[in-house]
Amino acid sequence: MTSTVTHDGERWSNAEDDAMPPFGTGRTHHIHVHTPDAVEPVIRFRDHLRANPDDARRYGALKRELAAKFATDREGYTSGKDRFVQDVLRKAGPSSG
Repeated sequence: MTSTVTHDGERWSNAEDDAMPPFGTGRTHHIHVHTPDAVEPVIRFRDHLRANPDDARRYGALKRELAAKFATDREGYTSGKDRFVQDVLRKAGPSSG
């Protein structure tokens, strides 16, 4: 497996055998790894969903909808979550750190 570190410190695999269909058959999971300074919004998002079950249910429903719509398009699936994630981060408020 090969990996790349993006500008914000996120590491991702780009090996063809790890790709989603139709480009590969090997991927069964999608894991995010962040540097300590880049993880803060991820933690705020998680904490907000834990404290707000209605938003958590809406996020789950959105993910199921997007998974059906973008079964072989990881970028489309991820982009489809952007607005929801940004709305939750606005509701969650500023960082406490």
